[in-house]
Amino acid sequence: MDESKLRKCVQKFKLKDCNRGDHSYKRILLQLFGYTGHGKSAFINSCKYAIDGGKYEIYAKAEVNDGCVTRERRTYQLTPTITIVDNKGCTKLDHMEMLEIYAQLGNFLPVNEKVESKENYKDYASRLEDSELHPNDTDIVVPIFVYSAQKGLLDQEKPALKSFLQTCREITGIVPIVVLTFTRKFDKEMIKNWEQTFVQMGAESVLEVENYTEKDPTKERLLSFLKIIHLALENVQFCMERPKEPKKECIKNKKILLKLANEYYTTSNMG
Repeated sequence: MDESKLRKCVQKFKLKDCNRGDHSYKRILLQLFGYTGHGKSAFINSCKYAIDGGKYEIYAKAEVNDGCVTRERRTYQLTPTITIVDNKGCTKLDHMEMLEIYAQLGNFLPVNEKVESKENYKDYASRLEDSELHPNDTDIVVPIFVYSAQKGLLDQEKPALKSFLQTCREITGIVPIVVLTFTRKFDKEMIKNWEQTFVQMGAESVLEVENYTEKDPTKERLLSFLKIIHLALENVQFCMERPKEPKKECIKNKKILLKLANEYYTTSNMG
């Protein structure tokens, strides 16, 4: 499918057009997550550029605040059905940061509001309960893990990251799409090794991109971003083939998060 046809396909996509209907879901959230400085905000700008097909603009900007980038769970609408979501980048992807991401993937945290870590189980559980005041159970979430090829992945990090990606899948019902950024300096063999590493950790789709910038707005790479968005829609369609009830999914995910949070905070207190 060429660039023009792929763009139209993405722009026209509606959840009700899935084979079994929309299961009462109304919106697709492409939830980005990953380390600080790995190009999530630039990826959003590139996706907007690819969808709009016009002039390159900066919508998402990585603003440094107390050593972190993007402290809010910010939304950027791509189409009437698809919204891409940025969040606070992780510094070390430890268990506490993982719990924050799980809460976002479960859609328990409100969008366009500040993201704050909770220091104890009681506060974490309370926030999950508070989410019932403003439920977001009509959003179906697609996890997208943005990872810079410039960061070396240590062998001792792989087991935790593998478990992390598996939990992301358990919560959303969709295997995280891995997007490799900053790949320009690496040869094809090195990039292939990166792809194989993530596949071994449970990823099914690993795609490389070179994000656009103000100084490099040429359109020649638009197709790569459209393919990622289209892949996300294909994953949604596959997920929607199974019976799904938004409210039951929400309850299931809350139980998963409470169990993980209890295990983490209990272990932390023992330490």
